Formats: sequence, structure tokens, C-alpha cells
Amino acid sequence: MKVFYRIERLKKKFVRPVLGIGIFDGLHLGHQYLIRSVCQRARQVKGTGILMTFFPHPEHVLKSGTNPPYIISLKHRLKIMQQTGIKACIVVPFTQKFSRISGEDFIKKYLVKMIKAKVVFVGANFKFGKNRSGDARFLEEKGRQHGFGVKVIHSLKKGKMIISSSRIRQFIAAGKIDKAQKLLGRPVSVLGVVVHGDGRGASLGFPTANIESAQDIIVPEGVYAARVTFNSEILKGVASIGRKLSFKGKQVKICIEVHIFNFNKYIYGKEIELMLIRKIRNQKKFASIHRLVSQMRKDAIKAKEFLR
Repeated sequence: MKVFYRIERLKKKFVRPVLGIGIFDGLHLGHQYLIRSVCQRARQVKGTGILMTFFPHPEHVLKSGTNPPYIISLKHRLKIMQQTGIKACIVVPFTQKFSRISGEDFIKKYLVKMIKAKVVFVGANFKFGKNRSGDARFLEEKGRQHGFGVKVIHSLKKGKMIISSSRIRQFIAAGKIDKAQKLLGRPVSVLGVVVHGDGRGASLGFPTANIESAQDIIVPEGVYAARVTFNSEILKGVASIGRKLSFKGKQVKICIEVHIFNFNKYIYGKEIELMLIRKIRNQKKFASIHRLVSQMRKDAIKAKEFLR
């Protein structure tokens, strides 16, 4: 999949472009259905399946103080997209200036002139243009004028639940990863790079890989049975996600670490994906190192049972 980060500089000419537009945070089952629909139509017309996504999230730019955390990082989003069969993705930087473009100009400049879309897929709640004045109906109307088709994908349900990114965020924040997983269609996961930690786990007999990921993603605190993907290998382990004080003792940051069973390869600086399979317990403080180590042994046994 080819990624384009500056749509204004887009010079690529696509063959019969079929375009899907959305933020696609989390790439949940609803997003996956839209993307499959794009790929299917692209095959039918012997065209090119393309996605347009936005970063940062529009709410981060337009609504001060209400920034919703991402379910997955942009890098993670693009990595999952690459596995869908989509041929290209355009990442549009969402800025105050971009937000002031009218719906009409967005269609003319980007969809018609630059991309030359033949068919455009959007969700039923899709809004665009200055003050979010454009919607799916407006897009359909303009599509008829400019000669491209529009396909609107309505919200999907899993059981009685409407699949949405906001609901998935709520489940993850509450540690209900089983419910989040049902709407995502895959485990709640974190993509990041292994960095050096304080070495405490190794000194206790449980060496851990410390994962540095995007700070604005949402992760559930607690201890989890986990799987780790590294170089196409799927490994098993027990993960701990919790808050640690900064050196000045003021700011609190999330620490993500995983003890991988029967693993001793050097992976510092390597990218891994941590998949949370089942929650074992909440985070808690221990009165002594002895009690901490005893609990870590119990956690490892429980994780192996869940992952068996």
C-alpha cells in the first residue's frame, strides 16, 4: 500500500479510483465492512481501491479540551489498512485552515480534480466541510453533478450494540477488553517500539519488554494475558499496564511492559504488537518485594491458562 501524506502534492494518477473516506480510528468491524466494499467495487471496475483518512482527529483541532484518545496510533492504523487489500491511503493533515474549506470546494478540489474519484464510500454519519456543513446526502447530490457515484454505509450492529469508535473507547477505558474486542473484530492491541526500562523486572526474575507507543492512545490499566507479534512470530506472555511518576514526581505516564514466556532475544529498538487477550487483575501496590514476586508468579500461571 502506498501512503501519501500531502494531498496538495498528490500527482499520482489512479486508474478508476474507488475511494473510502473516514477517520477509521480503531478500524473496527464497521470500518472493515466499508473497506471491503471499496476493495470489492475496485475489483469489479478494475480500478484502484483508495482510502482517505485524517490526522489529527478533527475534535483535537476543533474542540479544545475534549481530545478523545485514539484507539490505535496512526502508524498502527496504516499497518492494519495495508493488510486489507487497499492499494493507497491518503493521510490528510487536519488543520484549522483545512477545516475552513467549504464542502463544495472539498469535493471539487480533492475528489474531482486531484483524485478523480469514480465512486466514493462514506459512513452514514460522515460530515465534512466548513462547520461540518456537508453530509452524505450533500455528497450524493454533488456526485451526480460531477459524475461520481456515492455509496453510503450505514452503522452496523454487533448483537444489540451499534459499532462505534466512541463506544470502543469507553470499553477500553473501563478495562472491558472482551466487549471492545467484539466490536473491533480483533484483540485490543498496542503497536510500539521496545525501549530500555529500569531493569526491575529482570532483577525479580521476570524480564520485560517496555513498549513505547503513541502517548495519545487509550490503553486499559491492569495485568493481562497477552500475545506478542514480533517478526511474524506470535508469542505468549503477561502484560502490565500502569501509571508511573515522572522524575519530578508530578506528571504521570502510562508504562506498558510485557514478560514474554521462554524468550530471550535482543529486541531493543524493534517494533512489536501487544495484543491483550484477557484481563487477570487490576493494578495494585504491594507491601514487599516478596509479595510482588509471588503475585507475578500467579499472574504468569493464570496467563498461561488463558492462552492455552
